[in-house]
Amino acid sequence: MYIQRLKISGLRGVKHADMTFGKHSVLVGPNNNGKTTIIEALALLLGRDRLVRRLTEHDFHKSRPIETSRILVIATITGFPENDPGHSPSWFAIGRGGVEKWLNPNTGSIAASADGQHTELCVQIAFSARFDLQELEAETVRFFVDDEATLGDPFHEDTVVTPISSKTLQELGFFMVPASRTWDKWISFTSELFRRLVATLGGLPATAIRDARERLWEPEAGQKLEEQDGLTTIVEQANDELGKLMPSSPRLQLRITGTDSNSVLESVIPHFAHGEGPTLPSARQGTGLTSLQSLLLLMQFGKARADANRSFVLAVEEPELHIQPSQQKRLVNRLNALCDQTIVTTHSPLVAAMFPVEATYFVKKRRWTDVCFSIVKDSTRRSDQSQATPLFCLATKSNCRADASACSDPGGHQRCRLARGASNCLGTKTKLGLA
Repeated sequence: MYIQRLKISGLRGVKHADMTFGKHSVLVGPNNNGKTTIIEALALLLGRDRLVRRLTEHDFHKSRPIETSRILVIATITGFPENDPGHSPSWFAIGRGGVEKWLNPNTGSIAASADGQHTELCVQIAFSARFDLQELEAETVRFFVDDEATLGDPFHEDTVVTPISSKTLQELGFFMVPASRTWDKWISFTSELFRRLVATLGGLPATAIRDARERLWEPEAGQKLEEQDGLTTIVEQANDELGKLMPSSPRLQLRITGTDSNSVLESVIPHFAHGEGPTLPSARQGTGLTSLQSLLLLMQFGKARADANRSFVLAVEEPELHIQPSQQKRLVNRLNALCDQTIVTTHSPLVAAMFPVEATYFVKKRRWTDVCFSIVKDSTRRSDQSQATPLFCLATKSNCRADASACSDPGGHQRCRLARGASNCLGTKTKLGLA
C-alpha cells in the first residue's frame, strides 16, 4: 500500500496544498519553506497516537485559530492486496471501514466504481483538528472520508464520521524519521522503532528483563546502595527525621531505575566496541557511526515487514545527515528497495539525483500571506492555492527548447532536465546545486 495523494489545509503556513506522490518521491528546497510541514501532516494522519505531539495555536494557519478554524489532512491510499476490498476487511468492512473507491492511475481521478480507466482500488482517510478556545487545547479526529465533495465539519454535532483505528493504520506501516533525531537512543527501548522491530522479530526478552528487575529491586546483601559508605549516614538521618514526623512512615531505600519492567527496558543503552578496545556507549561515538547503525536498524525493520508481505511506508527528513557522500547513494537505494513507498526531504544533490525527475518536487516559500509556501505553483490556479507538480519535465533531443548558449550540453544530450515553465537547463541544475 502507498499514499497516492495528499491534501493539506489550515496547517501552519499552508492554507491549501494538493500533492500527488509516486512510489518514491523527494522534496527539495530551502530551509523553513514547508518540507517539514508536509512530513508532519503525514505523521498527524498516519502516525501512532502516542507519537503524535500535542497541537498548539501555532499549528493552525496564521497561529490565531478561531471557533471555525480547522486543520484538515486528506490522503488517498491505494495499492491494496489483490486490488480487492475483500482482502483488506479492516479498511473496507461495512459500518466500520471506508467506502470502496477506484483510482485512475494516469489522471488521479476517483470514481465510485471500477471501469476501463479507474482500475486501482483506493480509500480516502482524513485527520482534522479544532482548537477549543475555552479549554485552550486542540481536539483531533481521524476518520474515513466517504465523499470528499460533501465532507462537512467532523466536529459538528450533526456530522457522522467513521473513525479509523490505530490498528488499521498500522497495516500501512508508516514510519517517520525526523531531522531532529537523537540517534544514540534509536537502538534502545525508548525508541518506538526498536520496540516495533523487537515485536516483529519475536517479542521482548521477558525472562531476562524480569530477572534484571528482581536483582535491581532486591539487591543481595552488601550490594544495596543505602548500605555503602558515604550514603549510609545520609539515608539513616533521613529515615530518623521521617520517623519523628510520621511514626508509620516507610523507610527510604535507593534503587537503580524504577524497578518496574518498563524502567528496566528504558535503561538499556546501546554500546559499541572497536576491535579489542573498550565498550563505549553510543553517546561517546561519532555521529556518523551511530547514524549508520540506526539506519541499518530501520532497514532491518523494513526487511522484516517485506518478508512478512506487509506494507512499509517511510518518510525521512534529510537522510544525508552525518553520512558521507559515498554512502548516501547506497543508503537511499537500499531504503527505496525495501519500502513500498519513500517520501524524502533533502538538501543533498546526490540524494535528489537518486529519484526520478518526475517525482522531484521543489518546495518554495512565497511570503507571509494567506499561503506561506507553494510547491511549484501552477499559474492556472487561483492565487490562494498551491499544487504539487514535478520540478522537472523530461525533454528529448528533438523537442528540447533550451537555448544552446544556456544549456549545459548544447546539441549533445539525448534527454535533459527542464524546470517546469522554464527553458534553461543550466539554470535548473544550478538551482539544485547539480551544476
